Order: sequence, then structure tokens, then C-alpha cells
Amino acid sequence: MKLRPLSFFFAASLLSLATLTGCAADTSADPTDGDEGSEQVAESEDAITSGPSNFGYFVVTKHDFRRCISPICGGWWVKRVNQATTQCADGTFQEECYVASIQLTGIGLSTREETELRDAVESGKALIKAKTFKTKFNGQTIGILKASEGWRGATGSTPTGSFYRVADNGIRCVTAPCPATSAYALNGNDSHPLIKVQLANTATPADKGTLDAAAQALGTTNGILIAGGITLPKCLPTAKNCGPGATASEFYLRVTRHEGKGCGFWSPTGDVCNAGQYCSWKAEDICGAADAAGVCSYKPDVCNKLFKPVCACDGKTYGNACMAAAAGASVSSQGACAK
Repeated sequence: MKLRPLSFFFAASLLSLATLTGCAADTSADPTDGDEGSEQVAESEDAITSGPSNFGYFVVTKHDFRRCISPICGGWWVKRVNQATTQCADGTFQEECYVASIQLTGIGLSTREETELRDAVESGKALIKAKTFKTKFNGQTIGILKASEGWRGATGSTPTGSFYRVADNGIRCVTAPCPATSAYALNGNDSHPLIKVQLANTATPADKGTLDAAAQALGTTNGILIAGGITLPKCLPTAKNCGPGATASEFYLRVTRHEGKGCGFWSPTGDVCNAGQYCSWKAEDICGAADAAGVCSYKPDVCNKLFKPVCACDGKTYGNACMAAAAGASVSSQGACAK
């Protein structure tokens, strides 16, 4: 019984030492998981269209390298795109706000998809639609960002200009040019009807598959996100294909749960797989010609050099099935393709 006061004093001393000693944040565990007692920071925002809301979009500006006890330090600095100030967890408006945690579970991705999106978000190469929540730690107000959408940069190019959602606006015309697409400013109320969207001028060019995925998304109400500018040329009455357009310095495709889900023309949704994935068919599906949907699968990172040639759905011969998958192609038949 006499040892108890001494043990309590020793434990209390260790706790005080841990609190006073500066240390780098441990990001392997999220001290705000669960967010008991957290509440949303007040926001007053209205969607500018009847479709998806164009408010609530954030980008990470930098990682916080201050050395103090986590979660007071060691998180990320974020800001709302297109806005000079952002409302922080303490209610003030600053150029950028500190958040201890960026939670992506609300997007509903697979484990690998979430990990890849997190890497892009934390490096500033993705945008997220999110809400800011606040909680208390050691008497201090700590910000938490909870995302409901993730949009990954398609090319890795540095974004310049303003940020827009570019999507189908429902307008249909008998004659061309037709402004069937509109650009809606993120976190704002500006909108511009467009007759063309230029995605091929990014500093790092997008590959054909990425451009095809963007073109398909442009035909939906969700559309794509772009960073760039709007051009409003003066057109002669006789000019063809002249009118307002958008030019992207970078564009963003929405990341949703696709790993293990159906894909291809015959899938129920006709979805395109996420970056790094491909639509995989079994041999009996005849590359989708048998009215069968494929499955979104990740391309292998490493393949052995065993030579066992296969003919793939793209009509090319590969050294083995793994090499075909790495190229994003399913196996059509064993052996080399017929010439």
C-alpha cells in the first residue's frame, strides 16, 4: 500500500514530461478518429445549379512540420479554392487553415483506392469536397476535414487559373455550335456556357485513356473539375465553332469505388475504372463481346519474365498474362495473336 503514492507520482511525472517535450506528430494514428464531441463549423452555402453543389472544395497547401504535441501540430494546411480566405475551426477567416485530420472514409473507397487518393490529396494534387469540423484537445480548438468527394489530378501538372466544374447543362440544339456544356466556378456563383473544352494543353499531356474518360464524364451532370481559364472571343456572324471555351492547365477526374466493380460497355453503369486500374475480362467473356461486364482491377506493378505468350484484347501479343495486365489488357487467348 505504501508504494501506491510513489507509483502515482512517477506516472504523473512521465505524463507531464510527455506534454511539455516538443515532438513530431505521429500521423500513423489519428487522435481525432471518432470525433466524439466534434461539431461542424458554421457554413452558409447554396448550390448554384439544380445538380451537384459547387461549394465546399478544398486543396491542401502544405504539410505542417511544426514540432509540438500531436494533434496540435503535424497536420495539414488547407484552403478553399477560388477564395481569398477560409473559415477555420476557431471561426476566424484566414488565408489557410490548420487541420489535424483529413478523413476520406466518407467517400467509400477500397483500402488501396483511399491510400492512393490520400497521397494525392496530401501532396496537393487532388481536390476534395469536404466540411470542416472542430473538436477540443488540451483546451485548444482543433480542425477536422471530412470529405465526401475526391477528385484526383489527371496529369500531375501544376494548376493555374481558377477552378471550375465543367459539366453537361442539359441544353440541346438543332444547329452548331451548341453551348451544351457549362463551367461553374467552385465555391462561387459564376457560370459560363461553353461550346468547347480544351484539355490537351496541360504541361504534362494526358494519355488517350485519360482524355477518353474525361470526355465521357463531360457528358454527365457531375462532369470534371478543371483549373484554368474561360475565353470569350468576339465571333463574326459567319464564323463556325466560334464561341466561349475553357482551357485547362490541369483537370480532375472523380475518384469513386471501382476496385472489384463492374466496368466496360456492358456493365450496368458503363463506368470507367480509376487511374491505375483496367477493365479485366475472363477468357470466356471474349473481351466483353459476350455481353459480359468486366471487373476493375489494378495493373500489376511487377511481372516475371517467364515467356508464355498470350494474345490480348487489344490485339497485341505479350510475353505472359501479367505483362498484358500491366499494359491494361485482358487475355483473349493463349499463344501469340494471329497475323
